[in-house]
Amino acid sequence: MQINSLNELLPILHHLEKLETKSFVDNLINFNIKTRGICVHSCEKYICLKLDQFSEQDWKIFSLALSNLDSLQLRVLKLNVSFMSEEKMIQILKKCQFLESLDMGGKQFNHSNNLLKIIGSYCKNLEYLNLSHSKNLNEEGIAYLKSCLKLRELNLSFCPLVSPQALNDLLANCGRSLETLILFQNSQLTSDVMREISLYSKELRYLNVGGCRKISSSSIQKVLESCPHLHSIFLELLLIEIDQIFLKEVYPNLENLSLKNTNLTSEGFLLLAKKLPNLKRLDLEGCGLIPIQRLVEGVKDLSKLTMLNLKSCAVSEKDVQVLRAFSQNLIILYDY
Repeated sequence: MQINSLNELLPILHHLEKLETKSFVDNLINFNIKTRGICVHSCEKYICLKLDQFSEQDWKIFSLALSNLDSLQLRVLKLNVSFMSEEKMIQILKKCQFLESLDMGGKQFNHSNNLLKIIGSYCKNLEYLNLSHSKNLNEEGIAYLKSCLKLRELNLSFCPLVSPQALNDLLANCGRSLETLILFQNSQLTSDVMREISLYSKELRYLNVGGCRKISSSSIQKVLESCPHLHSIFLELLLIEIDQIFLKEVYPNLENLSLKNTNLTSEGFLLLAKKLPNLKRLDLEGCGLIPIQRLVEGVKDLSKLTMLNLKSCAVSEKDVQVLRAFSQNLIILYDY
């Protein structure tokens, strides 16, 4: 089914309002409906509206359609924040009371707190929210998100103005449902936030705090001990004593670990190998303090390992062949 003009899409938008989501999806299965600036497509669970490159004329037509609808039965929405004004974003979001997934991440993301207020007021069913690279996101803006009590995945990477207190308050309200939390390169993140994660986010599966250089080894330990479902953690670019994390407990649920560009030592690697019996993916790129003999010794204990990143670790092709001898299924990334 090919739509050649934006006008032809308007009846589809009305279907979004009038039909139950399931029946609408049933009617569109196996079809991809496209026009310049808009792509409406369906899958088993979601209806998604993706806005790419609107002309002003496109927007006038689309805006008129929106004004005649009480709501859009959208479940997934991605807004290209690099070209769309905040006013236009707000006009769309006010119609999205049923929205479950909102992606607004982008390197040109500058907004006022009013946009966050709209999200908190109209999009209370959100389960996934990406606000990465939100350079203006501050304590007031974060506070508006407290009403999103169903959040399962939250990405606040590269948000330099987000304070520890703002994150603590958000976790106290929304942390219990979180399964994925991405806080990469948040310069203000502290060990206090890690303790709040360990207190409120017991269902956490995936955590990325890479580049957050104010957190301690002990606070990471606390998260690992308190979140029994945690299977992936990313700790790259941290300046802490990484070895200390693996001194105490065994973490059998951890399957994916990134220690890229950290100061992990030979002793720490051997500890890690014994404390993470089910580890499948390990990123040691830039960890140049571990000689090949210790790598071999540790890999012997990591019987479940399927991927090992040794780029910038000064290993030779011969070294890689030695490591591969312990597992035919082991994929090793290294500098040729």
